[in-house]
Amino acid sequence: LADMVRNGELPPVAERTGPEPLVMQGSEKIMGNYGGTWYMLATTPEDASGVIVSRLSYAGLVRWSPQGYPIVPHLAKSWTVTADFKTWTIILRDGLRWSDGMPFTSADIMFWWEHEGLHFESSADGLISPAFMRHVGQYGRIEALDHLTLRFSFDEPYSLFLERLASTPEIFRPAHYLRTY
Repeated sequence: LADMVRNGELPPVAERTGPEPLVMQGSEKIMGNYGGTWYMLATTPEDASGVIVSRLSYAGLVRWSPQGYPIVPHLAKSWTVTADFKTWTIILRDGLRWSDGMPFTSADIMFWWEHEGLHFESSADGLISPAFMRHVGQYGRIEALDHLTLRFSFDEPYSLFLERLASTPEIFRPAHYLRTY
């Protein structure tokens, strides 16, 4: 990519990553050697693909760290929770973009919630089930406070919300594109 930047075909990395890039460290150190063999115990192909989706390759608001805990920000920059564990406020990273260059905002999560999350309860059809939003038999609520801030509210304390959220990939859709359909 360095040649493309020098030739003006690609902006410098600082312009492509936005003002709040996510930088992830490995569990020990940056090795700098790519490739190798990944060993993993699995009893079915779904075991392996499930780990890839839920731990290694998905984009979510938060994610499991390489060691499991702590849960770390991903598309979110930070979060706060009320003392009663009923309300979680999540702030997205500034400068996130879709592959077409359009900004990724709270509108993309609200689009998913309003057009899929509230209407589909099974992921058998390929749609993401909003099971992480169901707590004590009731769905919580999501509201956008501004273009980078979301509030997740529940009627009962939900201390495991981050764990459930970290295990739920892609609760967003490109609203700017899909809204026309």
